[in-house]
Amino acid sequence: EDKDFYTQVVGTNIKLNGPSGGGGIVLWYQNDDNLVFVMVYPAANFIEVSESYNNNWNIYHYNDVSLSNYTWYDLKVDANSVNGILKVYLNDDYLFTYNVVSENRFGQSGVFNGNAGGYFDNFRVGKSAKVHCNKKGWITNFIYDFKNQGECLKFVSLY
Repeated sequence: EDKDFYTQVVGTNIKLNGPSGGGGIVLWYQNDDNLVFVMVYPAANFIEVSESYNNNWNIYHYNDVSLSNYTWYDLKVDANSVNGILKVYLNDDYLFTYNVVSENRFGQSGVFNGNAGGYFDNFRVGKSAKVHCNKKGWITNFIYDFKNQGECLKFVSLY
């Protein structure tokens, strides 16, 4: 509460019931007519981004994903309120980028679920994700040193 981020990562572990279960992360919620949400919808096998600006809706479906009801997923959204770019991750895999049309990019963040219900765990909000790549395998310019098994190390600073 009372934290302002122009860039933020919002994440949660989510398990949805079927067959009509859907749920996910709400961003920049002001009221029911002004909000953005990213929803995992296993029954329809897509991830949806919906945004409403004064009750005018834009909806995008990402279909290149395989989802199942009653399965735990880690959903994460890296959101930039200045340029409106959302980067969506599932189980730490980058899926897609969505550009929010609305200029109304401030408000509360949280979670929601639909008709069949579901479960949430490990809800987190923090500063934007950082990705650092170093072909030598060592990252040393942080508080902690990490040995990277690949070329890139991704971390999220959370409060």
